[in-house]
Amino acid sequence: MSAKNYFAFLKKEIKGGTPYATWKRAQETFAPALWLGRAVRIFYYIFRAVEASALFLLAAALVLVLLPPVLILSLAFSYAAAGERRRANRRFAPLFRGKRVLAFAQTQSTPFFNRMLASLADEYTVLLVGDASSPHFDRKTMPLVRAAHRRQDGVLLVRAPYYFYLR
Repeated sequence: MSAKNYFAFLKKEIKGGTPYATWKRAQETFAPALWLGRAVRIFYYIFRAVEASALFLLAAALVLVLLPPVLILSLAFSYAAAGERRRANRRFAPLFRGKRVLAFAQTQSTPFFNRMLASLADEYTVLLVGDASSPHFDRKTMPLVRAAHRRQDGVLLVRAPYYFYLR
């Protein structure tokens, strides 16, 4: 009857009851162990933060160390590809004068298809457009920077970026 309302009455009953008293005694008994668990958890979070910072610093240092050589190699490759494109323009310009151009996308390499391209090469300028994964391109005739290569049957193998440059 001394409680102001029903919720205050319930709170007083729970706190005065045996289970709550048992819980409080257990909490007081194991308080040092609970504090130790909290301390370990805090040290774990601090360690994770330091570890993440160290990984970030390592990644940033790696990027800063590798960025200049990658940029230099990219510029050198771009310069070599531009020079090869100019050489290919001079070398293959006569093929495009006065002839119609047929362009074929990368397809499977079959004997019939190769014979058909060779027969068309007499009347047209035949371009076979592809990339490094094309079955018509091998590393000996088409190194990585070579823009185009004329096969013995008159078909012109052209890398896709150079084809769009020609267009």
